Amino acid sequence: VLNPDACAPESAIQLLAKTLDESPKAGAVGGYVNGGYLPRPVATPWSLIRENLGARPATVDARVVGQAAAAALLVRRKAFDAISGFDERFVPAWYEDVDFCKRLGDAGWDVLFERNAEFPHEGGYAMKALGPGRFAAAYYRNQLRYIAKHYGRAPLLPVRLSIAAGMAARALKSPSKAGDYAQAAWGALARW
Repeated sequence: VLNPDACAPESAIQLLAKTLDESPKAGAVGGYVNGGYLPRPVATPWSLIRENLGARPATVDARVVGQAAAAALLVRRKAFDAISGFDERFVPAWYEDVDFCKRLGDAGWDVLFERNAEFPHEGGYAMKALGPGRFAAAYYRNQLRYIAKHYGRAPLLPVRLSIAAGMAARALKSPSKAGDYAQAAWGALARW
C-alpha cells in the first residue's frame, strides 16, 4: 500500500519484504515516510480525545507497533485475507489504516515498523485533494466510525466534544480557517 505522494525506492521495498519474510507473525510492516507519520500505539478513545484537544500523538520507538501508516505498508496476503482487507466504509483520509492495523492485532498478527526502509513522502495529499473543510469532515467522520466500530457508542460523546473543542481552539489560532473548523465542529456534534 503506497500513498500517491510517496516514492518507493527498490531498496526500501526489499527491506520491507525481508522484514516480513523474517517475521512469520507479522501481518504488515510499515516504512518510514516522514516524521509526521511515525508509528503509534493502537488508538483508543482516550488517546484520540487528547489528540483532538491538541496533545501531541504518542509515538512508538520499537519494531512491533500498534499501527503503522499505510502511506508505505507492505501487507502479508494471508493476513490481508484473514481480516478481509481494508474496510471500505472509511474514506481514505486517515483511520482506514488505523482500523486495518487494529484488526490485524485483534486477529493475532503483529504490525512492524522498519525505520531503515525510507519512502520519500510529501504528505498532505488528501488535504490538498479534498480541501481543508472536506478533509476535516472525512478525517473526523472516520475517527468517529473507528471509535464506534471498536469501542462502542459510550465513548462517542466525549470524542465528539473533544473534536468540537479542538476545532474551536484552532479557529481562535487561525481565524481565516474558522469556517472550515466550525463546519467540522458542527458535524461532530450534530451531523455525523
